[in-house]
Amino acid sequence: MDTASPPVYLNPGHPLFPYLVKIVYPQLGAHPERPRFIVRRLTASTSVYRLTEEGSTVSVIGKGSFLPGRLLQQKRIWLEREYRNLLFLRKIGFDAFPHRVARPLGDRRCLHLGLFQDWESGNHLDFFFQRAIFQQEHSALFSRLETLAFFLARLHQKTETGRPVDWTPLGTYFQKVLRQLFNAGLLPTELAQEFHRWISCWLNGLGNYPTRQVLIHGDATPTNFLFPSGRELVALDLERMKPADRVWDLGLVCGEIKHAFLWRRRDGPGAEPFIGHFLRSYASFFDEDRQMFETICRLVPFFMAVTELRIARNQYLDRPYRVLLIREAATCLVSGYPDGAGF
Repeated sequence: MDTASPPVYLNPGHPLFPYLVKIVYPQLGAHPERPRFIVRRLTASTSVYRLTEEGSTVSVIGKGSFLPGRLLQQKRIWLEREYRNLLFLRKIGFDAFPHRVARPLGDRRCLHLGLFQDWESGNHLDFFFQRAIFQQEHSALFSRLETLAFFLARLHQKTETGRPVDWTPLGTYFQKVLRQLFNAGLLPTELAQEFHRWISCWLNGLGNYPTRQVLIHGDATPTNFLFPSGRELVALDLERMKPADRVWDLGLVCGEIKHAFLWRRRDGPGAEPFIGHFLRSYASFFDEDRQMFETICRLVPFFMAVTELRIARNQYLDRPYRVLLIREAATCLVSGYPDGAGF
């Protein structure tokens, strides 16, 4: 992980200081006599920090730390949710090689100070996107996508509930994203109306599929998956984990693959071999792999469209590219509709 700001030292008078010394670091086997903690903010836009004890060089991740009290109180709901999710996933087997989630450190009662986790080293999925796009290192990206597919397959298989999927939250989320794009002046009224019609058609059709709820990661973006080695994966940012259809996760990943190639090289077709490999790898984890592959291929365009629209909200992207993403989403909805043209 790259740091986005120069390091500073944690004031010994800060409430975090004794918490780190007495509660967090002993869980890591570190008992420094004269502790000094270097604090680095990992990104400019989030409240995620790396704290390193200078003498032992042992690091932890702190989320939500150093926020003003009012903001931290609002974020505590998310911290509490992620804390529970981390404990649950580690309990059901995601605590060791090859797939794991970070270990939460500290005490649940001290979440008002932030959520602390093990520091994990490795490269994010986006690193391998860039290597494939700019340096033609395709094999490493194929390998990491396969590892990610197997992680998601394990997660979904272990948490399947047998209950039918409720598609209402997805429809609500889709409408929210469309409204944000419309308010930003990126979505003309006529096209917005077309999107509403396409989404209605899709939602009516999705109800005919006998899918069952699983727990999804819920935020399957490239920076939320870390690869310490070729076949090893650490999943990050589990606060959005929820019961839903498995293809939500798969469509997010596929949409991010398409975005990576479109944004950096305007090469949508270049993403297709990687999307296909990812979906085939996921399906191969199941006994009825052909049936699984056919089902997810029918449904994934809808979720890819959601992903492309949510990415289009990002203001750091230039306006023409955001409009291009919206058009790509429209293409996904129309050309990918399971019953053919139908619109």
